[in-house]
Amino acid sequence: MRARKCIRAGQLSQKVTRSPSCVIAAHSLVRLAYLAVTQTFATPRLLPMTDREKDAEILALRHQLSIPQRQLDGKRPASKPRG
Repeated sequence: MRARKCIRAGQLSQKVTRSPSCVIAAHSLVRLAYLAVTQTFATPRLLPMTDREKDAEILALRHQLSIPQRQLDGKRPASKPRG
């Protein structure tokens, strides 16, 4: 049985099968990079904030989450099975 390879730069012109593990690994790397960038920008913004300002932001975010929950009447939309 042939071993599956991940697609790399320079191999795009060749026909290479994508294994599910390669897709998961690529997705994980993108997610990790996104989290690193967002945390890098969030940390300096939160450092000079007082506890009162942080509490006000938390309340505002909770309010933003409660609005869609009320609109859905507590029901979650059914997710479609992936496959």
